[in-house]
Amino acid sequence: MLKFKLLLWMMPKLMQRAINTKPACARYGAGKNLEFPIQMLDKIGRYFRIQDGRVTSFAGLTKA
Repeated sequence: MLKFKLLLWMMPKLMQRAINTKPACARYGAGKNLEFPIQMLDKIGRYFRIQDGRVTSFAGLTKA
């Protein structure tokens, strides 16, 4: 459980680093609005938003 929470905490930082350092990844995320959740069976998780080349992470689950 702790490893999963650590992974969820690190994931947006690693995605932002990839966008900043890899041109192909930056081109893929440019001008797109992506939102996706990652959760366990017991409803613990986070959702991530990639918007205009920025990665943000939020606790909980998406509304939609």
